[in-house]
Amino acid sequence: MKAKLFSILAIASGLILAGCGSTGTSEKGSSSKKPATSSSRHTHTYDESKWENDETQHWHPATCEHTTNKGSAANHDFELVAAESKEATCKDDGVEVSKCKVCNYKKTVTIKSSDLTHNYGAYTEVKVDGKTDYKHRTCQTCGKIDVAVDATKYLAGESNLTNKDSSGATLKMNSNGEYATYNFDNAKALKGARVYLYGWVDYWKDGSNNNDQRGFFSRKSGEGTNFTLKLFETEIEITNTKTYEEMGMTAGEGNNGSFTMCELGGTVDLPAGAVTLTYTRVESYNLNISEIHFIGAENK
Repeated sequence: MKAKLFSILAIASGLILAGCGSTGTSEKGSSSKKPATSSSRHTHTYDESKWENDETQHWHPATCEHTTNKGSAANHDFELVAAESKEATCKDDGVEVSKCKVCNYKKTVTIKSSDLTHNYGAYTEVKVDGKTDYKHRTCQTCGKIDVAVDATKYLAGESNLTNKDSSGATLKMNSNGEYATYNFDNAKALKGARVYLYGWVDYWKDGSNNNDQRGFFSRKSGEGTNFTLKLFETEIEITNTKTYEEMGMTAGEGNNGSFTMCELGGTVDLPAGAVTLTYTRVESYNLNISEIHFIGAENK
């Protein structure tokens, strides 16, 4: 009886050990196996009734689990919303509102107020010896005054020019070191006036020279501007580093560019009474000047 009991226990123990052994082997084997892959490919889906967007693009949002995917992504196609836009004036900034034709995303750009947006009245000419010495006009919106000096009228005894524009419409300096001095009796003292040159650049439409790539800072020999403009003996600061084309000058027929108002960038106090203004070509200058303008508030 005992022998039979021992035999049964031995067989049971063996089965238990065998079961434990097979379980360990099974777990080890399952951990080394790769999961089965499906032969079917996932197809992304998007909600084509909706648009999402950022500053640059719009797209349809994904409706599958791949939420970062973008359907039909494309750059915005903007058009101006005139009813919500406002032009800049000399007193107030303007705003330009555009809307994407596809997703209706709107962007708003502030247009800074500028001296070039004044609402001027007619010029008043100041004449000496029957000739126009200078002229001035007043903005009907803000009251700022524009004092304009004709660059083709100068005292020959105080200038060393060798040539002017053949038409006589602009001052053109052909050689480095040439200068022109203007004397006029100013009736309108201006405080913090901005200085502009009105003229055009002579370069060829076929691109046979690179004057369009130059600007006020175009000296070949080093740093500095290619001309100086002095009020009495004080040089007016020039900070405008744009090229002629960036300032709006484009090549015209017969090598003549379009007339453009170009801001120098500095400001000056223009006194009432006798004024001396000296314009000097320093080096490699190709700008034809018709008028020199001072735009500022009257200093009463």
